[in-house]
Amino acid sequence: MGKGFLDINIGDEVKYAAELAAYNLAQEYLKSCGDQLGLDVSADVSTLDDDSRQMLLEGFESDPKWKTKGLASTSKPAPILAGRIVVDLLTQDAPKAAENFRCLLTGEKGLGKASRKPLHYKGVKFHRIVKGFVCQGGDVVKGDGSGGDSIYGGAFNDEKKALGLKHDGPGVVAMANAGKNSNTSQFFFTLAAAPQCDGKHVVFGKVVEGLDILQRIDSEAASADGTPKVPVSIADCGVLNKEKEEGREKDGKGRKREQGHEERIEERKTKREAMKGEKRWRRWIEKEPNSKFIYKGLVDNLKL
Repeated sequence: MGKGFLDINIGDEVKYAAELAAYNLAQEYLKSCGDQLGLDVSADVSTLDDDSRQMLLEGFESDPKWKTKGLASTSKPAPILAGRIVVDLLTQDAPKAAENFRCLLTGEKGLGKASRKPLHYKGVKFHRIVKGFVCQGGDVVKGDGSGGDSIYGGAFNDEKKALGLKHDGPGVVAMANAGKNSNTSQFFFTLAAAPQCDGKHVVFGKVVEGLDILQRIDSEAASADGTPKVPVSIADCGVLNKEKEEGREKDGKGRKREQGHEERIEERKTKREAMKGEKRWRRWIEKEPNSKFIYKGLVDNLKL
């Protein structure tokens, strides 16, 4: 199994970008001109009291040089990045669908042969989010669910073994389709068990991290008819670096081997010291006339 990831935004990206730009502009103005207004130039504009905020914005509006740069705001926008969803890809059960999904996560195939659109999920929205059912996206062609493409040059066939897998809870990842053998780039996450999808959709993955994000999507963005209440999109995506994971595992084993080696060295050192002590005793016994009796007495005492 391979693992892919999707970083999810919940919220309006355009609105967030505009609000963030206005906030950053106010912060920049404070840093450059705040001392002229008697304000702490190292402060965060969102933490200023009401009077200081008003003074800052009035100063900004009255300065022609700064006013032409755009709108300024002392309100820090709430982040829209909800977090990361990690998917285990079922490469044994659905090799074609899993590979298609993997390549669309990385964007490594460039433009689609059928659509001439980028085969990449980054920036793509989830166009259909049905309450307690599915979160569907992946339309890399039109973005609204009416299009799609694949690394195979259009639609590809269902995989029989994967059709037999169950949609038995939240976090199942499966191909969306328009009927038999019509798989492209569109896919969905189940938000709950969806037995009505069994035998109709190719299951190619399982969410292993980020179920809480799916719960947020269901709570904040889902609707009865599937129209998203708030935008949900893929901020970034890709595959987890297997080599790094293996490297960490090897490092761990290496540290254990090194620790064991150090213990063996210490044990040999202790034995050598003991042998040296024994040799010193023997030399002393050979030199001293009464040493044999003293040595015998020490040994007898140790045996008690």
